[in-house]
Amino acid sequence: MQKAPQSQAQEKPKPKAMPKVEANFGKPGNISKEWPKIVTNLKNNGKIVLYTNLVGTQATELNDITVGIQFNKEITPFGKAVLEKQENVKEVENLVSNVCGKPMQVKYIENKAQKAEEPSIETSLQDIANASDIPFNIID
Repeated sequence: MQKAPQSQAQEKPKPKAMPKVEANFGKPGNISKEWPKIVTNLKNNGKIVLYTNLVGTQATELNDITVGIQFNKEITPFGKAVLEKQENVKEVENLVSNVCGKPMQVKYIENKAQKAEEPSIETSLQDIANASDIPFNIID
C-alpha cells in the first residue's frame, strides 16, 4: 500500500519578534543609558500609547530586581491606567529584562514635587487668617 503524499501543513505566521536592544549586561547604570532605546523600540513596534506615556521619562536601577521609571511631570489618570495594564507592564518588564540580562520588575515613580509645591486651599486660607489675626477653624 502506497502512502498518500502528505499535504504541507500551512505554517502559522510567526509573530514579529521584538528587536533586542543592544546592551552591556551587568554594568551598573546601564539601564539609564539604554532607556531611550527601549522607549523608541516601543514606538517602532506599534506600542504608540505606551510610548507616548513613557517618552521623557528616566529609568534607574533601584535594586537588583527592580528598575524605577521616573516621570518628569505628573501622570494623567489615563496614562496611569495604560501603564498599569498587565500586558503593558509585562511588555516593559520584558524589554528591561533583556537589557539587564536578568528578570526585572518595573516600578513607576510619580513626580510628587509639583504637588507638594502647590499649597492646599485650606492652607492658603489658614495663612490669610493668621496674617489678619482672624480666628479660623476648619470643621469636617
